[in-house]
Amino acid sequence: MHMICCHHMCNACVAELYVRSPQPPFTLGPSLANFQVQITGTPWKFVIDEPESDGGKNQNANPMQFFIGSLVSCENELAAVVASELKIKIEKIEWDVELGLNLDGFEGEDLKLEQPYTSARITATVVTDGTAEQVASLAASLHARCPIRRLLVNSGVDVQSEITKA
Repeated sequence: MHMICCHHMCNACVAELYVRSPQPPFTLGPSLANFQVQITGTPWKFVIDEPESDGGKNQNANPMQFFIGSLVSCENELAAVVASELKIKIEKIEWDVELGLNLDGFEGEDLKLEQPYTSARITATVVTDGTAEQVASLAASLHARCPIRRLLVNSGVDVQSEITKA
């Protein structure tokens, strides 16, 4: 089993730019050389890559790193929304995420493997003017409302989370 880790510090004020408006669908740009994929169809583009050892150019994050980034950015954005509902201010959140990953299916060793992610550990420290009780309420809302987290939980991944006030 492999562990994919991410440590990221987010300024919550960036996530306060949350806008509820329909987004255009993602479109896949042409597949680029050496396993790179370009995502287009939005006002911005991003490229998904692989390390050179896996045939990529190692110029951008790989799909698993983007997945962790999706989880952290989703929880961070939602934290800003929930903080507003709780009437507290978040200065920043420091995130640590580890995902346990079984690559047997990807590598062709176990074609019946139904769940490649085995576990997730999410630790967040919130710098806020809110109380510890409000941070606990924030955490409960993140657990219930983050769609990326729900995807993991509903897929049977053991998700452990600790979100505390700094």
